[in-house]
Amino acid sequence: MVKPGWYVVKFRNEKNVIEVIPSNWIVHFEECNWSSKFGSIKLQEAIKNRLTPSAIGWKTYPIRVICKHIFEYFLLMMMHQISQTQL
Repeated sequence: MVKPGWYVVKFRNEKNVIEVIPSNWIVHFEECNWSSKFGSIKLQEAIKNRLTPSAIGWKTYPIRVICKHIFEYFLLMMMHQISQTQL
C-alpha cells in the first residue's frame, strides 16, 4: 500500500519537465499515470485532490522520482518543487 501524498518527479522523455505527482499515480517508482483529458486547471485540481486514475484518457509515462521523500502536505511539496526547478 502506497502512503498518501505527493512526489516530485522528472519525466524521462521530456527535457527539464518536473512535476508534482500524487503517490497513487506512480507505478513502481518508474512510471506514472497522466491524464490527457484535462486542461491545465483541472489537471492541477486532480493532482491536488489525488484523483484516482481511470483506464480512459490516462497513459503511463516513464519518470524518475527526484525526491524519495513523500510530501503529506500539498503546500510543502509545491515549495520543494519550486526550489528544485531553480537549481
